[in-house]
Amino acid sequence: MRLAEAEAKLKTEVARLKKKYQAQITELELSLDAANKANIDLQKTIKKQALQITVCGPILLPTTFYLSPSFPLSLPLMQELQAHYDEVHRQLQQAVDQLGVTQRRCQALTAELEEMRVNLEQAQRAKRAAEQLHEEAVVRVNELTTINVNLASAKSKLETEFSALQNDYDEVHKELRVSHQHFCVGHFELLFLITSFFFFFLLLLRRSPTSACRS
Repeated sequence: MRLAEAEAKLKTEVARLKKKYQAQITELELSLDAANKANIDLQKTIKKQALQITVCGPILLPTTFYLSPSFPLSLPLMQELQAHYDEVHRQLQQAVDQLGVTQRRCQALTAELEEMRVNLEQAQRAKRAAEQLHEEAVVRVNELTTINVNLASAKSKLETEFSALQNDYDEVHKELRVSHQHFCVGHFELLFLITSFFFFFLLLLRRSPTSACRS
């Protein structure tokens, strides 16, 4: 009974842990997919912004160069380009920072997922070990049950034989008692005959001298 309860409890616990780990693994896989997707989007953004920077060319040049006749660009245009460059650089830095955060998060999720897989494997090994112990216990219980049945059969057989021996003993005891009674009666009769013969012999002895004297 206790073995069955322990087996049911172990199966319930293993099923609970398996369900829990599977849910956590699914959640981590979804998070990992989302992180990978975000990483891909960030990579695309970085490439796009790098391309824009390449197209824009060097921006931080002296203002006098921009105002020179050889490079006739107006100051407002230069300021607009400088602002655009600063914004692209800021977005690029944010993307790089977000990429680092995402990569660290992916590494943490991967490590956690691996740990959960190890725990799941350990739980499965423990389950297999418990099932092996249960099978061995069932075999042992069956062996003990067989031994118990054999012992009960042997006990019943011995009780039957003892009852037969008891009956035989009672019959022999009765016969011995009857024989003893017959012996006692015969012994008494023999003593009576011996005594009677002795008295008869004495009587004959007493009469014999008297007969001799008369003669």
